[in-house]
Amino acid sequence: MDVPWFLIISIVVVAMQAFALFLAFFEPSLRYKISRPIAAPLDSEHYLRMVSTLCGANAFHHSTVQTLTNGEVFYEAELSAIRTARRSITLEAYIFQKGKIAKRFVDALAERARSGVKVNLVLDAIGSFATWNSYFADLTAAGGRVCWYHGFRWHTLPRLNHRTHRELLIIDGEIAFLGGAGIADHWFYGSTRNPPWRDTMFRVEGEAVAGLQGSFVENWLEASGELLTEDDYLCFAERPSERPVLVVNSSPSTGSSTRGRILFQTLMASATRSLQITTPYFLPDRGVRAELIHAQCG
Repeated sequence: MDVPWFLIISIVVVAMQAFALFLAFFEPSLRYKISRPIAAPLDSEHYLRMVSTLCGANAFHHSTVQTLTNGEVFYEAELSAIRTARRSITLEAYIFQKGKIAKRFVDALAERARSGVKVNLVLDAIGSFATWNSYFADLTAAGGRVCWYHGFRWHTLPRLNHRTHRELLIIDGEIAFLGGAGIADHWFYGSTRNPPWRDTMFRVEGEAVAGLQGSFVENWLEASGELLTEDDYLCFAERPSERPVLVVNSSPSTGSSTRGRILFQTLMASATRSLQITTPYFLPDRGVRAELIHAQCG
């Protein structure tokens, strides 16, 4: 019996997509290594230029950074900043989970949108899959926009594991928050058996905020097809600072060579006295393990 040609094509396409998905999850990682010790002192201008060049990043010399620890601190700071917005709010998150905290954010964002502030959200389609468009009805009715990063489409299957884990909130292009926390109750509420998740966010002011906005614009373009160039989103204000701020815009690449990974490998190889790491995901590949062993053994 002859098999219809369209069935054969369908089987081939499905097989190709399945193979691409397999490679996305199980492709061997790139082996990072630094053959010779890095001689430049960590506090030198030469070292800063070297790292900036390797990561294709800008060093900003007029910015301030404040550490915000745990949900009861950073959520209140973020909500307070949202309420002061005059021109724009951009938010990107892997997790935006329905609950009390999310409702407070949606309400605050909708109020600003009703006042004429431009509100743009990029949410990861997998990380926030249980939070549907209907949850943002008040926000979108007020003029806010919600777009999904790498939604479920046939042509995105080979990149299914390419998610956005950027947790960014930028107000008027002047104030930014970034770190490890999305928007969900488990970062704020807890119980005796299940305490709130421990996490850290950072409040940034000054010219480095423009670099962070550039990171948001990249994924907003991919999610919405729109390139944000308006002055409402961009500000180049300066703040007195004692040290530079480096903004590394890192995204997945086909060859596994990412700017973020280059940065981590370089920093680990530069350690001379101590190496401290805080992360919720510790899955070191061969390059990281080798660098940690080298740092331990001296």
